[in-house]
Amino acid sequence: MKGKIKSSEFVSQTVIPYVLLAILLLALHWDMSLDLSDDALFKEVLNNKSLLEHIRCLYMETNGKIFPDTMAAIFTYLNPWLWKCVDISMYLVIAVCINLLFASDTHNSVLGFIAVLFIPFSILNSAGWVATSTNYIWSTAGLLLALLPLKYALKPWMFLLCLLGNIYAGNQEQSGAILLTVYIIFIVLKKAGKKPIGRQIWVSIAVAAAGLVVIFTAPGHIQRGNYYSEFRVPDFITLNIGEKLLRGGYINDCQPFIM
Repeated sequence: MKGKIKSSEFVSQTVIPYVLLAILLLALHWDMSLDLSDDALFKEVLNNKSLLEHIRCLYMETNGKIFPDTMAAIFTYLNPWLWKCVDISMYLVIAVCINLLFASDTHNSVLGFIAVLFIPFSILNSAGWVATSTNYIWSTAGLLLALLPLKYALKPWMFLLCLLGNIYAGNQEQSGAILLTVYIIFIVLKKAGKKPIGRQIWVSIAVAAAGLVVIFTAPGHIQRGNYYSEFRVPDFITLNIGEKLLRGGYINDCQPFIM
């Protein structure tokens, strides 16, 4: 049985790495402009329509991603430092969750620190800093939060926080699909091993599934899919599943690094 960690070890292994990470992230965010690419478009959204009108437009006409694109519209409208502070917090959430989920010693925060450093900051402004962060960084933070019930029996307030992350991640196709897949695999393995499955797990998978149903049945998402199928990837329907995965993987993951 491991003994209690000393306060000096806690500071050196847990607190100091996160503080250093926060300082590094602050330096990286210091001169970020919120006028690039899609950010410039989002900045004008709330000048031309109300927040509710924007949400309705996202669901009915644009892409169905209510939470990421609503956050983008809100934070480009407000003082840039509000977004910078929240964005830094999201990176810290990612670091903490990676440590809690994958580190052998959860008091040692080095793994989460290093993982965040591997995020390719140089390409995160391709669609605008805010638009990219709300769609991908914040969704990743929500995804990792939503995975915590797989490893821990959480107190109600912490589980509620994880459900909020679940809802946010589920409103973005990639993170929602990953989340639901992981939960399904977890439940299958538990059932195969004839092990009990806690109530928090069932609630979490129900929320994850509902999130994907909402976005995939949104009229705006269907319209966007039809547009991409017709004009961007006209042969999409004829591709088999392997070709679709390869095409998607190349476009989303490989292309930014070789262009």
